[in-house]
Amino acid sequence: MMKKLLLVFFCLATMQLVRAQSTYDFSAVNDDGLTLYYKVVDETKKEVSLAADHVFYPYAGVTKMVIPDKVKKSDGTEYTVTEIGYTFSTGHQLPSLKELTLPNTLKKLEWQPFLGIQSLKKFVLPAGVEETGGIVFQFAASPTSPMEIYLMGTTPPAKGVGYPVFNMDLTYVKIYVPIDCSTNYKAGQDWKMNAGGDYGPIPYLEQITLNANGYASLYLENENFEVPTGCTAYIVKGSKQGVGNYPDADLVAFAAGSLIPKQTAFILENLSEKGKTIGYHANISGTEVDVSDNLLVGTATGEEFSGAGYKYYIFSDGSLGQGFYHQGTRKGQSIKVKAHRAGLRLPVTGHGFAPAKELIFDFEAAKEQLATGIRQLPHVAPASKEDVIFDLQGRRVLHPTRGIYIINGKKVVKE
Repeated sequence: MMKKLLLVFFCLATMQLVRAQSTYDFSAVNDDGLTLYYKVVDETKKEVSLAADHVFYPYAGVTKMVIPDKVKKSDGTEYTVTEIGYTFSTGHQLPSLKELTLPNTLKKLEWQPFLGIQSLKKFVLPAGVEETGGIVFQFAASPTSPMEIYLMGTTPPAKGVGYPVFNMDLTYVKIYVPIDCSTNYKAGQDWKMNAGGDYGPIPYLEQITLNANGYASLYLENENFEVPTGCTAYIVKGSKQGVGNYPDADLVAFAAGSLIPKQTAFILENLSEKGKTIGYHANISGTEVDVSDNLLVGTATGEEFSGAGYKYYIFSDGSLGQGFYHQGTRKGQSIKVKAHRAGLRLPVTGHGFAPAKELIFDFEAAKEQLATGIRQLPHVAPASKEDVIFDLQGRRVLHPTRGIYIINGKKVVKE
């Protein structure tokens, strides 16, 4: 068996060496003034592969490489760059490379196309890559030089060789895939395990961008969601008339580490990361939380929600701060929700009664219940002589200072 493995390795190495020594067909200078070499792979389709010249290491001292989508020969003939060939993978020829931009037209990677790159901090694999011939990711990362890898395709490229695509220490590497796509990558035989380091599963991440108030709505169709460190997730179970036009809400909060089941719409909060894009893990093994009676609705592709007996609200930052509002001129009769986002569908009677055209729920109160372990039903409204005060982010305020507040359902400026 060992002899057979050695023979296969020798054949692959020989094939790689032969391909590496093949000459290029033409060269072209990119926008940064760097000369790149190309091999024609399909003259009919006018497709080329990035190659090397007879020097064998033509890019050894390059710190920045931008590979264009289109290149022209000296006679004006235009070609599309669709491959990175064996001549780009000859061992450790890019030790100084710090910036690499691949063409969006890229379809194929040959064997070990990025071997030995030591200084790259960000790598983006275009969505159009259809095939890889062997180990793709063999970069170097460290505490002082962490790395981010972005895989833009919703499904991983096919493999021509039965070997994991990752062969590197992933301790200081973050690997991002598109939203709701961790399941696809973890299902790929060559994409779910790392051949380097501890041989463990690939810790894929997805991303969500929080708004300026530190909130985002989210819905995953195919996978569950692990609430990230520093975040709290919320679902809505009901609403009733409070003081003035302000609603009392039945919110349920879930702490960091909780697993939200798939096909659940929810609100994510991180007040320390306002306006930032954060990573999260999805398709995780473990016990999922109870989200029964959740009134939030979501969609994977973008959908309109409507129907008699309900009022519909979109999650946004409106005139009263962060909360749920009638969308545009729809007057609560329907909402149009973007892909992987959530809205609120409240019944017009009962526990989920919709009291107004805007709902500013008390997220902080729900979080306090989570911290104390006490689960309360929607509270009874206090007597009218006691002011009910919230800030513009929907948080209960007991001792307001200067600023704008919602007092008994009305916007008030305190000097």
